[in-house]
Amino acid sequence: MAMYRLGCDVSFWQGCMNWAHARQAGIEFTFIKATDGTTGKDPQFGINWLGAKDVGIDRGAYHFFRNNQDPRLQAENFVNQLGGVWGELPMVVDVEDKGTVAFTAARIMAAIGAARPTVEQNVRTFTDRVSVLTNGEPVMVYTSPAYITTYFKNPSWSQYPLWLANYVSTAPSVPSPWHPGRIRYWQFRIDVNGAFYGASSPKIDLDVEF
Repeated sequence: MAMYRLGCDVSFWQGCMNWAHARQAGIEFTFIKATDGTTGKDPQFGINWLGAKDVGIDRGAYHFFRNNQDPRLQAENFVNQLGGVWGELPMVVDVEDKGTVAFTAARIMAAIGAARPTVEQNVRTFTDRVSVLTNGEPVMVYTSPAYITTYFKNPSWSQYPLWLANYVSTAPSVPSPWHPGRIRYWQFRIDVNGAFYGASSPKIDLDVEF
């Protein structure tokens, strides 16, 4: 791990981060939750967004994607929350099974209530709309290997940078259509000691940058 930059991802669950403490603990970048669905806004986003910048931690914002909500309106909610400040890292669409790590087909379908082609189509609609609204800012996909295998079938996804959630001790495997060269970030640990990294909560997730 020493050759890679260490980062964390946070939302209101981590509260108001002590970013100076995070920096001292080795955090060099962060992804901060901005929005959720068509109207949700993370209440800690503003203070964490500014706080990370104040101590020189690179920032990226992420949107929690709800497949049963209008993807265009979700994109607009996301972009509006950022107010024209995109951060130092790519913008992210977080595509997952409501934050769980039990990625079974039955749970995924129950959680988001849509057929496989609809998920892929809606995520693409979201990324396309964000690109239009931001004059071409890149959007990175956050998801898991199981989700990729289940939902992301179009070869063109390989052109999108990938933030992969995969909690293994060695380098993660990357299902098609992505390939290892497109991984930009790897969420490799979850629920580690939050206080050590400056969180107000007991737990925080860690990432590395390739």
